Amino acid sequence: MYITTKRTLISSFLFGAWLFSSPTFAVDASWHGEVVEASCILAPESANQDVNFLERSVKDFNFEPGYSPREKFTIKLIECDNSAFNTVKIRFYGQRENNMTEKSDYFLAVRGVNSGRLGIGIIDVDGTPLKLGETPSLGESHNSGTGTIIGTNKILNLNFSAYVQATPDAMMNKTVVPGSYSSSATFEIFYE
Repeated sequence: MYITTKRTLISSFLFGAWLFSSPTFAVDASWHGEVVEASCILAPESANQDVNFLERSVKDFNFEPGYSPREKFTIKLIECDNSAFNTVKIRFYGQRENNMTEKSDYFLAVRGVNSGRLGIGIIDVDGTPLKLGETPSLGESHNSGTGTIIGTNKILNLNFSAYVQATPDAMMNKTVVPGSYSSSATFEIFYE
């Protein structure tokens, strides 16, 4: 699984001038912008991560329980300061695996020979499956939406894990085949 960050910076610039034929003229200028304060900085090693799953036998996905062991990964935030915001929240989003039926919001689709047969689930910091979305507004942040308190910690390690799960149809019909797979997700960091 490949994870990247989404950073949003909003700024605008407006400059207007009216020129007249006389040697004197009036100029109206206005500037507008927004300064965005981030209470933490994303550690460089957390910006682009690869989560590698160990090789698994086809039978692990074609028979119950149909999933792999969890692989841990950490999103590390550094130089945290709680003077502006008290809580950091992380939200994951990406392409959902629709063949997971009612659990589709919790699994990323994979690319490769098992596309539509496997999905990747992310386990939240608090141990529960993390609901995803195709866009940030459709997902929910970690810790059941409450996020993590920044407190006086200068470094925050937000621990997650991921696993591979066969879709119900793939397991029932035993259609998972040998081959590599990959998926990607984006996470967004925001503060309250």
